Amino acid sequence: MVKPDEDEHGSGPSQKQEAAGNSAIRNNTVNSKKTQSAAQLAAKRARGSQQQKQNSEYIETESGNRISRKSAIQGSRYIVLGGKSLIEHNAVLRGDLHRPDSNGPVIAIGRYTILGAKCSITPPLKSETRYPVKIGSYVHIGENTSIQAASIGSHVYIGNNCDIGKFAIIKEAVVIEDNTVIPPFTVISSFSKVSGSPAKLVEELPESADDVIELYTRRLYAGIDVGILPFLEAD
Repeated sequence: MVKPDEDEHGSGPSQKQEAAGNSAIRNNTVNSKKTQSAAQLAAKRARGSQQQKQNSEYIETESGNRISRKSAIQGSRYIVLGGKSLIEHNAVLRGDLHRPDSNGPVIAIGRYTILGAKCSITPPLKSETRYPVKIGSYVHIGENTSIQAASIGSHVYIGNNCDIGKFAIIKEAVVIEDNTVIPPFTVISSFSKVSGSPAKLVEELPESADDVIELYTRRLYAGIDVGILPFLEAD
């Protein structure tokens, strides 16, 4: 006597049904892996395309400086970049305005310094003689900002559309808000936040200001969207 399949009595699936179910599971798993692989491949291609676009827009030096091909760097032999700085499009560096009797750098810039689009750095002029500009590390210079300072310390944030006058001295850990005008020969003390035309002290910054500005410029160099500097959020 032949024993009937269990499904004929409603007690469980037949071997054929069970095999069909297992096959469907395998097919779903394979399809899922294919979909996942396709998504990963698409993401990889997108990253590659973005990186290729970035590489085409910037020249990267051995020390990690990224310089826009659309920037205007004149007299490059008289300009020193410390490394891992970012120079955006249409930024202007006038290294060609140097003393004829000097072979030293007329513009010296430290590490992790961000030069925004259309900003300019020009050696200041006095009695028909140009003098060097020294800029420290972890410095942000905003878009359309003009620099003719004698020196800018490290851990300094300068906003957009600012005018830093001839021979001004900006000390360390300073925040200069957008549209600020620093008159010639002005000295801005450390841990100061200034604003206005002419610039006036808005508030004193906390001791952590240098660390905050350093992290901010490092992230900008890395291409991370950092938003607004914390010291400007209340404005």
